[in-house]
Amino acid sequence: MPERVDFWGITAPWAPAAIYTFLGLASLIFVIRFVLVASKWWRIGRPLPRWDCPLVRFGRVLRYYLAQSKVLSQLSGLMHVFTFWSMLVFFLGTVLATIHSHFFKFLIGNDVFCFISWCWTYPSRFFLVGIGMAASSPLHSKTTNG
Repeated sequence: MPERVDFWGITAPWAPAAIYTFLGLASLIFVIRFVLVASKWWRIGRPLPRWDCPLVRFGRVLRYYLAQSKVLSQLSGLMHVFTFWSMLVFFLGTVLATIHSHFFKFLIGNDVFCFISWCWTYPSRFFLVGIGMAASSPLHSKTTNG
């Protein structure tokens, strides 16, 4: 049966502590830097407080962010949707695999494994199609310089 190798195959007993410490420090540096930069731009360009129509605003989040309806008006938008949704599914798959391997086993049984594998196979194909579309788009675009 296939096995999921944890910690990049490092089998030393100190490996989990070292890896989690390094990842924690990297995450801390990222968060601190993000807060510093974001707070600067938050102070510079503060919009008016907009707490009106929360349901309309939430609907727009669903329509523009999750459904990607604004970018679907062009062919390049289809490429964007393919890569966005496949990366979202890859992220969720990584979260499920991490919970299963480190905290508690809930992906048990051949039927569950086959279903999860099937759910992760198709987004990878859409990702490859989206990347192929992105790679071939400069080949089909017209240049203005010559």
